[in-house]
Amino acid sequence: MRLFNTISSILMLAIFTLSGHSVHAEEPSPKQLQDAFNFEIPGEWRVEDFTVEVSQNVGSAVEPLIKSRFRSTVKLTADTFIPVTNIQGAVILSPQLKRDETRTVYGISSAVLNQGTWKISFEVQGQPFANAGKPRGAYPGRTLIGGSDEHRAYAEELEAERRKKIEQQKVSRRAAEEKRLAKEKAYQERSEAHFGSVETIFTSGTTLDGACSEPGYSRRQVTPFQVSFTNYSPTDGAFKGQAAWQSGAILTIEGFVKERTIRFSETGWVNNPKGKGNNFMGGEGEILNNRIVGVMCINAELDKACRKGDAEWVLTLPRNVQ
Repeated sequence: MRLFNTISSILMLAIFTLSGHSVHAEEPSPKQLQDAFNFEIPGEWRVEDFTVEVSQNVGSAVEPLIKSRFRSTVKLTADTFIPVTNIQGAVILSPQLKRDETRTVYGISSAVLNQGTWKISFEVQGQPFANAGKPRGAYPGRTLIGGSDEHRAYAEELEAERRKKIEQQKVSRRAAEEKRLAKEKAYQERSEAHFGSVETIFTSGTTLDGACSEPGYSRRQVTPFQVSFTNYSPTDGAFKGQAAWQSGAILTIEGFVKERTIRFSETGWVNNPKGKGNNFMGGEGEILNNRIVGVMCINAELDKACRKGDAEWVLTLPRNVQ
């Protein structure tokens, strides 16, 4: 009997081999498919059940390609969330699905035999994981659950920081304004000291900043210039100096001051970049407590009354003078 069983086994193996069948299983087991599918789905899901509904070898006995239609039940292992907004570096999440929620997945598996091992791939039907969200830990950076205590605490923290920043800005603006006012006060005090003394104006060696205003196309145009005084006679109030314009033109001036009224005329060129003629003009003005204001005269004769033009001018102490 033992000899008969041995001979029968040998014959069966020979018939199995001659018929072209492999010693490997003819198709992957449901357990193999389930294990492979666990790696196919998102990490927060786990396969609870895997059912092969029908399988077919669409390849050959030599190169099998096993197609299987399956149905699987998958379960969530963690609560999931979806991002709704970003507030200053923190992602606000909205709860989406609860842990242990299940979904049914349908699809087709394909298995090929490679070096004695089944290589399995899956084609899932539909989008079973669409809008499922992700676990909180899957989102990088700082995350907050919308409406939670930590979200409210963070909002309060941001509001406190906002208020602090506003207060700091107010303090900074007040400090800047106080500095500006102090600087302006110091400038006015220097101006009053400078223009308060006629002799100081003409003998200190300080160059005054000037601005000439005259009619323009749509509004009065202002041209800057500078005036410096080189000679002054306190007995008769006569003085000499120069007027330097933005264009590079420099003219000598002569004039006189009587009490706090000033009159001067252009007398010659020091620099004439545009090659203008000698049609010189003059000016007449009044020394105020912190500046000199006046008008341009279209005539240069100091012994004649000023024929006033349309241009006005002002001389002030430079801001950078200490």
